[in-house]
Amino acid sequence: MAKLNHEYRNTVAEIVLGRLRVTAIAGAILFLLGSLMLDLPASPAELFIPLFQTRVIISIVLLVIAFLCMLPALRPYYAWLADMGMLFSAAAICWMVYITGGAASNYYQGLYIVLCAMFVVNSYSFRHNLGTGLFLFGLYFLSVLTTDIPEHLALVFSNYFFLTSVLVMVLLITLIVSRQHHTEYLQKQKIIETEKLKSEFFANVSHELRTPLTLILSPLEALTSGKYGGISEDFSRLLETMHHNTIRLLQMVTGLLDFSKLESKMTEVKREAVDAVLLTNSIVHDFQSICERKKLECRFLASISESSSYLLDHYLYERILFNLLSNAVKFTPEGGRIEVGLRYEKDRLYLRVSDTGIGIPEPEIKNLFQKFRQLEGSSVRRYEGTGLGLVMSREFARLLGGDISVENNQGKGTSFEVNLYAPSVKDSPNTVQTPKTPIREAKHALPIFAQTQARSRPKTEKLFNEALPQVLIAEDNDELAQYISTLIRPICRVIHAANGAEAFKLAEEKMPDLILSDVMMPEKDGFTLCSELKQNPLTAQIPVVLLTALTHRDALMKGWKAGADEYLFKPFHPEELITRIRSMLNIVRLRRQAVTMRAEMDQAMAHVLDASARFNSEGKCTYANRAYAKILGYQPDEIMAESWLLSVSDTDLEKAQQTREEMLRSGLAEAEMRGRRKNGLFFKMRMVLVRTGDLDQKCGFYVFLKDVTEVQYQQALEIKNEMLSTVSHELKTPLHILREGTRILLGSQVGPVNATQKDLLETSMQNLERMLRLVSSLLDYQKIETGIAQYQFQELSLNELIREAAKQIRTVAAPKDLRIEEVLNDEIPSIVADRDRIFQVISNLLDNAVKFTPEGKVTVRSILMRQENAVRIEVEDTGIGIEEKDRGRLFKNFSQLETGKIQAPFRGTGLGLAISKKIIEAHRGKIEMTSVFGQGSLFRFELPLMSDIKSDR
Repeated sequence: MAKLNHEYRNTVAEIVLGRLRVTAIAGAILFLLGSLMLDLPASPAELFIPLFQTRVIISIVLLVIAFLCMLPALRPYYAWLADMGMLFSAAAICWMVYITGGAASNYYQGLYIVLCAMFVVNSYSFRHNLGTGLFLFGLYFLSVLTTDIPEHLALVFSNYFFLTSVLVMVLLITLIVSRQHHTEYLQKQKIIETEKLKSEFFANVSHELRTPLTLILSPLEALTSGKYGGISEDFSRLLETMHHNTIRLLQMVTGLLDFSKLESKMTEVKREAVDAVLLTNSIVHDFQSICERKKLECRFLASISESSSYLLDHYLYERILFNLLSNAVKFTPEGGRIEVGLRYEKDRLYLRVSDTGIGIPEPEIKNLFQKFRQLEGSSVRRYEGTGLGLVMSREFARLLGGDISVENNQGKGTSFEVNLYAPSVKDSPNTVQTPKTPIREAKHALPIFAQTQARSRPKTEKLFNEALPQVLIAEDNDELAQYISTLIRPICRVIHAANGAEAFKLAEEKMPDLILSDVMMPEKDGFTLCSELKQNPLTAQIPVVLLTALTHRDALMKGWKAGADEYLFKPFHPEELITRIRSMLNIVRLRRQAVTMRAEMDQAMAHVLDASARFNSEGKCTYANRAYAKILGYQPDEIMAESWLLSVSDTDLEKAQQTREEMLRSGLAEAEMRGRRKNGLFFKMRMVLVRTGDLDQKCGFYVFLKDVTEVQYQQALEIKNEMLSTVSHELKTPLHILREGTRILLGSQVGPVNATQKDLLETSMQNLERMLRLVSSLLDYQKIETGIAQYQFQELSLNELIREAAKQIRTVAAPKDLRIEEVLNDEIPSIVADRDRIFQVISNLLDNAVKFTPEGKVTVRSILMRQENAVRIEVEDTGIGIEEKDRGRLFKNFSQLETGKIQAPFRGTGLGLAISKKIIEAHRGKIEMTSVFGQGSLFRFELPLMSDIKSDR
C-alpha cells in the first residue's frame, strides 16, 4: 500500500504541474486584460499606473512559475510551486484592494477566481487547499485593516460571507474528488497488479516445465533411435505417440515463455548478420514433409540474392515465420497452395506468407491479434494451441522495428506481410545463421497437424462379439481416441467420430448405448453435442459422459445444463475409465429393463443481476435487496420509500429520466452513468430498468445495478482462471498419454525391455510424475480460488500420516545425507479431517524443509494440547532460514524466495504454502512460521480434536 501511495503521489505531481502551467499562463493573460477591461474604465486616473505596474509584475511572476513547472528537478516541489502561484496572485489582488478603497473596493472579487483556480490546480489535497484558503483570508483582512472598518463593517462581513461560501464549496468538492481519484487509482493499480502476477506466473511455470520435458524427450529419442536395442512395432508406435505429445508440450511451453517475456518487457533483440534467403528457405524446407502429406504446394520466391546478409535477430525472425507457416498449413485444405515471398527495399525486409485456405471471417478480423483469442471459440476449435502465435508474431515484428499487415479474402485465402527494419551487411557475405533449437526441433511436431487435418471420416472398429454394448467416442485427438479404444475394447464395441457434428450423425444412425465425448472439439463442442442429443427424441435416452479438463464451476454447470449424465476429468486413471464405462453400461441395461422411463430434470437456471430494487409508479422504493443497498452504502431499510434517483449523481439526473422514459415505452432500458453512494463518493455503474405491468396501467419498475469498476476487476480474475483452464486442458491430454505409455512400456506389455531401456523409461516416469504434481498444484490453486474445492472428512490418525509422509521424503533427503527425525506423541487421539488434504500439507512442509536444508536434519513433531483441545504438528529444519523481509509474503499466492537463494531444481510455482494455509483454515485451524536467518525455520499448524469437529458437523 505504501508503494501504491508513493506512485499515486507521483501521478498527482504530474497532473498538478500540468494544470498549474496552464493556469499560470491563463492567469498572466487575465491580469493584463484586467488593465483594459477594469482599471482603465473604472479606476481613478492617478491609480491606473500603480495598478498596471502591479498587473505586469504578477503576470511576469506567473509566467516564471509556468516555466519552472517544466523543470524535472523541481517536480518534487510541485506543492510549493502551486502555493507560490496562488499566494502571489492573492497578494496582488489584496494590494489592489488596499489602494482602491479597502473594504469598499470591488477588486476583492478577484479572490473568487483565485479560489476556483486553487481547486482546478490542486483538487487532490483537502488540507492543502484549506491552508491556502485561510492564508488568503488573512491577506484580505490586512488589505481592509487600514480603512474605516466600523463604517464599512457590514460590507466587510458581506464580502467575507461570500468568500467563505465559495471556499467551503471548493473544499467540499475537493474532499469528494480527492477520495474518488484515490479510490479509482488504487482500483486501476489492482487490475494492473493482477496482470503482472499473471505474467510472472506463466513465466515461472513455463520455465519450470522445460526441465522435465527435456528429461522426457531425450530418453524417448534415444529409445526410438534403436541405439539401446531393438523394439517391436507396437513399442515403436507407442513411443512415437509419446514423442509427438512431448514435442507439442514443448512448443506450448516455449510459446508461453516467449509471451511472458513479452508481457514483462524482458525480450531482448540481438541483431546479427543473417542470410535471410538461406534461413527462410531452410524453415520452408522443414514444412515440406507435412505439405506433401496434405497434398499442399509450398513455394519460396525471393527477389534478393542468396549472398545478401542483414542485421536481424534470427530467433525472433524464425518464430515469426514459423508461426505464420504453421497457421497457413493448419487452415489450408488439401490441394491448396502456400507461397512465401521475400524482398528488400530501403533498409526494410518484407516477408509475405500467402495461402489459399479458408480465410478469416470478417467479424473475427478485429480479434486477430488479441491475446489468447482464436478464430473459433475455445470449445469448438479445430486446431490445438494457446492462441498466442499471431500476437507474438506482431510483437516480435515491432521489436524488430516493423509490423504485420493482413489481406483477407474469406473462403479464398489470406496473406500476411511482415516488414522489418534490417540494414544490409554488405561486407559480411558469409555470415549464415541456421535455425537453432527449439525451432528446428519443432518440425517433428508438424505431423500432428497432418493427422488432425487428414481425418475426415469416422473410423469404426469391427469386432466379432456383436452382443457387447456399443460406445461412441467423440474425440478430435486421434491418439487419445485410439488409446481410449484400446482400454475399453474388452467390454464394448467402439465407434469413433472426429468432431461433434460427425458424432451427432453417428448417434442417430447407430444408436449407441453410451457416448463418451470430449468438450473441446471442432465443428460442434461437447456441450452443444450433448444438448442437441438430449433434445432429439431419438437420442434423448442415450447417456452422455463428458471427458474434459475444465473443472471450474461454470464449466460443470454448463455441462449439467446441457444434460450430461456424468463427467470424467483428464488426466484419468485407466481403471477409473473402465470402471466408469462399465458402470454406465450397467445403468443402461437396467434402464431398458425398467417399465417406466425417467423424467428429465429441468436444469435451466435463471440469471439475474444481484443488486435489485423495486419501485412503484411514483418512483418510490418498495423493496431493495442487500446487494443493492451495499453498492450505495445504505442498509436496506434506509432505502425504503426513497426515490429511485437516490443512486444517481446530480450530473446524470436528466440521463436517468430519459432512461426511465425509454423503459416506459419499450419495457426495458439500460444505461451507464455515475452513481452516488451514501458517503458522497461517486462510482461508475450500469443501470437496467424493467417495467412491471402494461403501459396503460400505473406500472412500477425494477432497477438492477452493476458496479462497472468492480466488474472490470472480476473480469481480470475470470480471464486468469479461463487461461488456467485452457492451459491445463492442453497440458493434461499429452501428459496422460505419456504417463500411461511409459507405464505400459515398463510393464513389458508390448515387448521386452532391457536394463538400459528400463533406466531411461524410469527417468521419464519420474519427471512425468513431477510434472503431474506441478499441474495438480495449479489445479488445486484454481479450485480453492474459485470456491469449488471439496473436502471428504473422515476419522484418521495424524501420526500415521506423518510416518507415511516422512517415509516418502526420505528418498528425496537421502542424496543430501539429511536425517528425518520423528518425535510423535502416541497419546494423540484420532481426528476428523480430509486425509488427502492434510497429507498434502504435511508433505509440502517436509518437502520445503528438505529443499532449503543443505545439511543437518529435519524434525517433525506431533504435540497434544489438551487445554486448547487441539493437536499441533511442527516441521523444523536446520536450513538457510528466511529473511525478515520475505516472511510477510510466504503464504501468498505465487510467492517464492529470491532466485539466488534457491537451487534451480527446487523452484516451483510458489503455491504450496498458500494452498496449505487455505486447507488448514478450511479445517478451522491455523498455520504459522518462525525462522532465524542462517540457522533454520519452524513451520507449525494446529487442528481441533475430533470432538470439536463432530459438534459442528
